[in-house]
Amino acid sequence: MKQINLALACCAAFGISGSAMAQTTFSGNANVTSAECVLLAEAVVLGASSGVTGAYLCEEATNLVQVGACHAGGSRQGGVACVDTDPLTAGNQVPVGSGCTDDDVAAGRNAPNPSYKAFFTSSEGGVIQEQPLTGRCEASTLSALPAWGG
Repeated sequence: MKQINLALACCAAFGISGSAMAQTTFSGNANVTSAECVLLAEAVVLGASSGVTGAYLCEEATNLVQVGACHAGGSRQGGVACVDTDPLTAGNQVPVGSGCTDDDVAAGRNAPNPSYKAFFTSSEGGVIQEQPLTGRCEASTLSALPAWGG
């Protein structure tokens, strides 16, 4: 878990300096240089411990670096927290497909449908967010999540 937290916190700690690249998945260590992601002020190493799949996305157009990770063993305890991404708009609870309602969000409940989870953060700041996976953690399930939309 320490390696996941390190990987997730890593990109949020760097200042934004100013080419879009496709999302990249990794296991083990990924050395991301400013040549690969011009938004990074300096190179970073994203570390993932055994069984952890990570991914990052560097999007110059939105000035955003995102990092996500999940573990092959799953992270299902307690379900995924229900969150409303825009309280002024009805029906936009996340995680999508989790069964969350406005009442669940208001009460601070977890999703009624348990799911494997992935965890995301970005250079926008904020907190590490949970996203449900459609199955066990793999590069394909992590890459398919809507969280990469920016």
